Amino acid sequence: MIFYIRVVNNFIQHIEYRVLYPYEPRQGDELELEENDIVFVVEKCEDGWFIGTSLKSGQFGTFPGNYVVKH
Repeated sequence: MIFYIRVVNNFIQHIEYRVLYPYEPRQGDELELEENDIVFVVEKCEDGWFIGTSLKSGQFGTFPGNYVVKH
C-alpha cells in the first residue's frame, strides 16, 4: 500500500482527518469516503476540495473538504 504525503522543508507532512459522511466518487480522480474512515490530507484546494489518501483503501484522490474533520 502506498500513501502519498507532502515533504515540506525536509519534513513529512500529512494531516489525519476523520470522515463524517459517505461520498461516492462522480469523477475518476475522486476518492470514495466511508463514515469514520481516516484520510491523510496533503492539500486543501481553494474550491473547498481536499486531496489525500484513504488509510483503509490506500487510494489517492480528491474529495469534498466539508465531509471530513481533523482527527
